Amino acid sequence: MNPRAVLGLSTGSTPIGVYDRLVEWHQKGQLDFSGLTTINLDEYKGLGAEEDSDKACREYEEIIAEKGRIDLQLLGLGANGHIGFNEPGDAFISDTHCVKLRRESRHQSLNFILILPYLRMRRLSL
Repeated sequence: MNPRAVLGLSTGSTPIGVYDRLVEWHQKGQLDFSGLTTINLDEYKGLGAEEDSDKACREYEEIIAEKGRIDLQLLGLGANGHIGFNEPGDAFISDTHCVKLRRESRHQSLNFILILPYLRMRRLSL
């Protein structure tokens, strides 16, 4: 693996097995993450102070551009078929954008977020 790679990480339960294996290899000294940069596939919007969605998306794109590109993106598939919280049937947008989570996706997030008021929130997604 490129020691300066940019790795795109996904949330949810789909990639847990991959993450477990990466940790195992790292603990055995077979993989070095010291020069690695990670960029998340999606981010919750609204956990802190409310922010301007367009500005947040532009800033996320600037981070990606600064790194040059994402070398490898890990993806998960949500129960309703969403990828990176791009919901099934929504128009495909190639850059960072704000998405409104469908009810199924919000409830699936209960497995990972214990703060119920945030279930109505939006996410930034690649």
